[in-house]
Amino acid sequence: MKQIQIVVDVSGSMLEDGKSSVVKYLLFAAERLCGQFGLEPQLWQWGQEVAPLESAEQLVFSGRADERALLGFLEGRGAAAVLSDGAFSSRALQQMKELEHVHILAVGGDCGLPQLRKYAGAGKVFPAADLTACLQAVRDCGGC
Repeated sequence: MKQIQIVVDVSGSMLEDGKSSVVKYLLFAAERLCGQFGLEPQLWQWGQEVAPLESAEQLVFSGRADERALLGFLEGRGAAAVLSDGAFSSRALQQMKELEHVHILAVGGDCGLPQLRKYAGAGKVFPAADLTACLQAVRDCGGC
């Protein structure tokens, strides 16, 4: 099975507008769907650092997320999906675009899909409702 790193943004902004509940639901669904796509999920939480995550029940949302910690983590990994509300700098999005194995699952009505797609790449950014398409893209990623 191909491993996929599923990284959850646990910054405080993920507490707004029910995004934390959506993320928990997406994690439960992703864990079930990964098997159907031949993917083995590895769960991570990202705040000031990227740390292992045992289950969605352990998520604690607070503080700020450090983009450098995320980018450093992603550079050394294979296929990845980042669940976030998309509050990235344009510089960080450009760096993610260069990491062809990284996909973004955008959570929340304030995620700014057009900007995310502009900077990170149209085929690498999916709204939360397109979890299945995101996992398929990760599975089919040539450089992953």
